[in-house]
Amino acid sequence: GGGGGGDAKKRPPKGAPRRPNERDDRAEKPERTLNFRLDLSALLDRVGKG
Repeated sequence: GGGGGGDAKKRPPKGAPRRPNERDDRAEKPERTLNFRLDLSALLDRVGKG
């Protein structure tokens, strides 16, 4: 089996329990939104300080 880091990210660690909703897309969306907000806030802080 090939694949890059993307496949590894989707698979939970061996000791971790399975989530009730095994839909990866749903689980990833909140994380992307959070990262986007953090980036946006950091950008705004730079603009405000500059």
